[in-house]
Amino acid sequence: MTLPQVAGGAQLLAEQLAAVLSQMPDPSGGPAAGQLERELAEAFGVPHAVALSSGTATLHAALSACGIGPGDDVLVPALTVIMTVAPLAALGATPVFVDSDPATLDLDYDDAARKLTARTRAIIPVHLWGRMGDPAALAAFASEHGLAVVEDAAQASGTARHGQRAGTVGTAGCFSMKDGKILWSGEGGFLLTARRDVAEHAAAFRSHWQPAPPGQAAHSRLATNARLAAPLAVIALANLRRLPDLVNLRRAQAGRLLHALEQVPGLAAVAPAMGEEWNGFAALLHLDLPSPRGFAERLAQQGVPNSTGSFRLVPCDRRPMFTLSDRPCRGAAEILDRTLAVILTERDTEATLDRYAAVIAREATAWTARCRTPRTSPANTPGTPLPAPPASPPERTLPHDDHTGTPLLHPRPADRDRGHHRSRQDVSHPPRPRGARCARRPGARRDCARCQAAAARRVLPAGRRTARLRRSPARRPAGGQRGGPVPARRHTVGRDLAPAGHQALRSGHRCR
Repeated sequence: MTLPQVAGGAQLLAEQLAAVLSQMPDPSGGPAAGQLERELAEAFGVPHAVALSSGTATLHAALSACGIGPGDDVLVPALTVIMTVAPLAALGATPVFVDSDPATLDLDYDDAARKLTARTRAIIPVHLWGRMGDPAALAAFASEHGLAVVEDAAQASGTARHGQRAGTVGTAGCFSMKDGKILWSGEGGFLLTARRDVAEHAAAFRSHWQPAPPGQAAHSRLATNARLAAPLAVIALANLRRLPDLVNLRRAQAGRLLHALEQVPGLAAVAPAMGEEWNGFAALLHLDLPSPRGFAERLAQQGVPNSTGSFRLVPCDRRPMFTLSDRPCRGAAEILDRTLAVILTERDTEATLDRYAAVIAREATAWTARCRTPRTSPANTPGTPLPAPPASPPERTLPHDDHTGTPLLHPRPADRDRGHHRSRQDVSHPPRPRGARCARRPGARRDCARCQAAAARRVLPAGRRTARLRRSPARRPAGGQRGGPVPARRHTVGRDLAPAGHQALRSGHRCR
């Protein structure tokens, strides 16, 4: 697919900029902004257009014109960027986040109805990636509940559905002209409306309430400074005059990229809705891959810009300043996790798009293979499974006689190999290496474990004799080998235990 040629360009812009720069400085701002507003209204088929300094400023002015203020609730899709919500905070209103339908990317109107309150005053549909929801459903919902509609159409210049342009459905439509938008001026925005009072309010709001609307005094209320600079208005005007060509170019760019990825497993193009004339703002692909967000981040590292990988786009209700709801918008989260939105600009050539396609196809194949490979240790050879984690040590219990069931104070040799200890007091006390200090008896000398056990049993006065259980050599199995049936045991009387010091039993053992 060959990309269309777009008339105009850097040379034309340079000539027009030179003309306006020759007239600066001009405290009035010059005629460029006014000319842009008239041509915007004509191009979009609305009575009024107001140029402002950014898309965020247009939302701020439009919501103020609708009377939104402290104590008001405004329905906002969680499937949006934080710039949609910032003006609400500035006006003192409360955003109420609404989920979206993963099948259509449109608002979930059932969820919106559940979240209506007596304080709800407006709804802000967001045409993310240039995709437009059903205008009839939006108008019906707003009319039923008496809500003002302020469209965030920042990315939707040139999109229409059922013959109705994005940004012309409700009370006001707000657009951005930031770099990367189809209609761009470096920075800026504009507001479209059919209501004269809204346009007059926005024009006053952008310039500290002057000129004021009819019947009001200048500076009679607080507003802001959001005028569009004359050089930016000239750039916007030049691009507006070639807007149809810019929209066709973006559609061709998205179509070329999507066509190149048709046969890649795990990727599927997100088709426009019935009756939607999509502007192709970003190439949209549904990801049927493991860990799709990680895949998007991998593409960003490989030079393929996209919404979730490059800009870490998440549902707005999960932003730190808004995580007050205990019921997150799961549909919006699914859309963002499973959608790869490749960012496009006017300067992306066929070679650039082909490189994007090659990287995406290569990484998708490698990603699937990588996720199917067992997890490896950095020290191991790639593809070698990690060794199984060590088994938990068995619970230490005192060994019992197999015939009588009575506890054995002195375990059999085989039991010693399992980590059992010599005395009942030391059952939960692990053996210590020779010379180690006992952590449970801070005052003990650094004797061996046997001496420590003997000291722990030294509870009788000097001269007293204590009974000990010891193995009878005569009852060992034939051949002197250990194991086999448990031999019978007899009581023998041991030697006196020294009342002081850490000398062991008088059996010839001494600490070394």
